[in-house]
Amino acid sequence: RSTGTRPSFVKWGTKLVEQDRRFSQSQIDQLHEKMHGGSNEDFVFSVDRSYVSAMEQPLMVFMGLDRAHPSETSREIVRLAKNATLVENWTGEDYTKEGVDKRIEEFLISNWDDTTEPK
Repeated sequence: RSTGTRPSFVKWGTKLVEQDRRFSQSQIDQLHEKMHGGSNEDFVFSVDRSYVSAMEQPLMVFMGLDRAHPSETSREIVRLAKNATLVENWTGEDYTKEGVDKRIEEFLISNWDDTTEPK
């Protein structure tokens, strides 16, 4: 996955460095490595498969639809997680922001536990 995301990430990073001198190309390269490199490069950048498998919290996964967010990864997250909902159709001309917002609201309401205090 790392090499697949590199060209678009480089384009984004180059533009960011040009527009904001607080960032260097070295920082952009380090960010890319942290997000897309390492042992997790065939999955998501923030957690590994064992973490997803151990999650008890309800998840609403909006299926990825591009090279950087492959749909198979979304499906795998739903297979691994104990309590996940996959939203396959959520973008395009047939879907409105209001419709997606309603789906999110319904998910949150149906998964709210009144006995649990927010952390």
